[in-house]
Amino acid sequence: MYSFDTSCFMDWQARYYPIDVFATLETKIAAMITSGACGAIELVKEEIDSVGTPGLRSWTSRHSGLFVPMTPDIQLEAADVESRYPELMDPK
Repeated sequence: MYSFDTSCFMDWQARYYPIDVFATLETKIAAMITSGACGAIELVKEEIDSVGTPGLRSWTSRHSGLFVPMTPDIQLEAADVESRYPELMDPK
């Protein structure tokens, strides 16, 4: 399973790979969402709603199945990844 963060969506739609140019990418990501192959925590949706483009906010509202709650199990897994790969953490 892939876990997407806010920057993934911002880079995809707002910066480098706009949907109107890379339509098949949107189709493939939608298929991954439907199959359960990817997800994002609800905090990502909150961040997108706060700083995302209107198009990205609209896209995420149509793909609500992508977002999952930040459960204790997810928090423990995230802490484990952070402890094994500290270089992934942004000190800012």
